[in-house]
Amino acid sequence: MAVRAVSVARERVVRVQLVVVAEAVPAYGDGVGLSAEIPSPCEPSLSFAAERGLEMGEFDVLTTLQRSGPPYELTAGAFRKAAMVTSGAITNRIDRMEAKGLVERVRDTGDRRTVKIRLTERGHDVTRTFMKEHLANEARLLADFDREECEELAAKLRKLLVALGDTTIK
Repeated sequence: MAVRAVSVARERVVRVQLVVVAEAVPAYGDGVGLSAEIPSPCEPSLSFAAERGLEMGEFDVLTTLQRSGPPYELTAGAFRKAAMVTSGAITNRIDRMEAKGLVERVRDTGDRRTVKIRLTERGHDVTRTFMKEHLANEARLLADFDREECEELAAKLRKLLVALGDTTIK
């Protein structure tokens, strides 16, 4: 549980760090070489995505669906809350992913007005492969932390996510 919370929180914190760095560059002159000096713990994740022609936002959708559990489907509204992006961004992301065969749109059997986004078998395969590599990277990043330190880090990152307006998936 703690490792998953650290993983989810870390990805979102890195996004915030990138924004902060981008905004800080003008304050430090021309900023030449500034971003090159900042190591990216997400590099394995980014290269995995790039090698497969996918964007990190698409992996966010894949892993959110995987974490939701069987039947691995959520409404677009649930994604909007989880990803903290606009409904238009979610629609565009899902359109691209559907064209790649990673997800499919399905009508809710109880309410035909509701459309859910569901992982396809290909989406599961990509997610499983990605998660193996991602968890190995997480283990590498947390290797110097004992269990208690990991739990403390997870608690602090959860607090940060709440402060940033994160909401529950369901």
